Amino acid sequence: EASFKAYLDVLDGKEMDSGSSILEECPHCKRKFRFDRIAKHETRCPESKAKPAKLDVVAKLLAGTPGEKHIAEVRRSIQNGITLPPLVMKRENGEESDGLQE
Repeated sequence: EASFKAYLDVLDGKEMDSGSSILEECPHCKRKFRFDRIAKHETRCPESKAKPAKLDVVAKLLAGTPGEKHIAEVRRSIQNGITLPPLVMKRENGEESDGLQE
């Protein structure tokens, strides 16, 4: 039980009874490691890696189309609480449709 208490003390950043050094904290994930392991951890710490940008599906689909220039305006409207009118499409026979397949 004494060794378990010493282990907990080391995890809390206190020195061990044998005089070895304190644990060092990773600046990215705040985990604590022995001085001889912190350098290796820092090279592999997942918190230090940049996160990939989220894919903007709408912008990707509308890229190069006439609708591309309206993306920002529509997003602002939605954020301001304005609801968009329903999508109305004309069929080949001239009838209007709400865009849903029948």
